[in-house]
Amino acid sequence: NIICALADAGEIAPYAALLQKAGFTCLSVGLLPFGYAELAEKGKIAENSNTFGILHLAHESCFLVLFEDKKLAFYRELPLSQKKLREALSTPLISEKGTITLSDDDINEALFTIGVPAEETTFKETTVSSTQIFFMLRPHLERLVEEVRRSLSYYESQLAGGKIQTLFLAGLAAKIPNLTTFVKSELSLSVENIFLSS
Repeated sequence: NIICALADAGEIAPYAALLQKAGFTCLSVGLLPFGYAELAEKGKIAENSNTFGILHLAHESCFLVLFEDKKLAFYRELPLSQKKLREALSTPLISEKGTITLSDDDINEALFTIGVPAEETTFKETTVSSTQIFFMLRPHLERLVEEVRRSLSYYESQLAGGKIQTLFLAGLAAKIPNLTTFVKSELSLSVENIFLSS
């Protein structure tokens, strides 16, 4: 495992170049809640809003952070991860061609190319449809939305927090197509992707 600290792009670039020369590929850059808090205080997230949330999905974890007056006000880990989504997509499917199990490459494509499908399509050369992909992911996505809803309700009613104006999807969540549309429709909240790359 390689652990990197958040820093300005100029500071990171030389180290990234060394890793590339050594043959490593950077798959993702993750932030801890206090990393987001630092960016929020500097006005690098949600410049036009003081009350907002960030839903961060990583390979083995997921968390929700809420900000008020650009200060970290609430943090909660949620029961989802990219790993759980991948496990859901690895479940064997029954199709006209018999039982089909998606390969790792197929799972990556299903998750990051189809995501939450906006329309019906056939996935690759198989007879697996985008609707089947969605049904495999749906229980996890619905639980995620319910946990976010409960967290927002708790924050507003029990902690007397302000109403969250915008929820940003970050980390791998921002890379899943149409997840913003799904979350927005379920929560009736402004939902946007946020990419923290230089």
